[in-house]
Amino acid sequence: MSPKRASAPDRNQDRDRDQDAPSRDGQFRIPEYNVAPQAGPGAMPAHIATEDGPQPTDHWSLPRRFLSAHTDNPEALVVLRVAGDSMEPDYQAGERVLVDTAHRTPSPPGVYVLWDGFGLVLKRLEIEYGSDDPVTVRIMSINPAYPIYTRSLDEVHINGRVVGKWVWK
Repeated sequence: MSPKRASAPDRNQDRDRDQDAPSRDGQFRIPEYNVAPQAGPGAMPAHIATEDGPQPTDHWSLPRRFLSAHTDNPEALVVLRVAGDSMEPDYQAGERVLVDTAHRTPSPPGVYVLWDGFGLVLKRLEIEYGSDDPVTVRIMSINPAYPIYTRSLDEVHINGRVVGKWVWK
């Protein structure tokens, strides 16, 4: 009688499971999504409504120790691609930004990804001093060609704070 051979593992199952897990060598895998917040007047996000939610198009590996300097929760980090010119010169179309999706309150002021009622945008947010009923937030572009506008805080959905970007020279 010959011994039974174990069946080969399903390589696709293992690959899919490994893509979502932190690596074991001190690196952490951060998903990149094909959702480009407009650095402009905003647009409807394309290709994000899937049956199981948005699916990563790629993963970036960064050292966990490096990430701990920027966030307490690396599991909440995502990579997105910038579109548009309203945040130039600081954020160029095509650049990748690292977004902390756990940081959803515009305090301190900074650059955030948000739904402003018209589209998914990348903008500088700042709570207006003295606003309390309702609390309002100033939504600003870096490019002076774009106007500053305000919304009540409950009219916007903040998806996360930009905590980093990749610059290639």
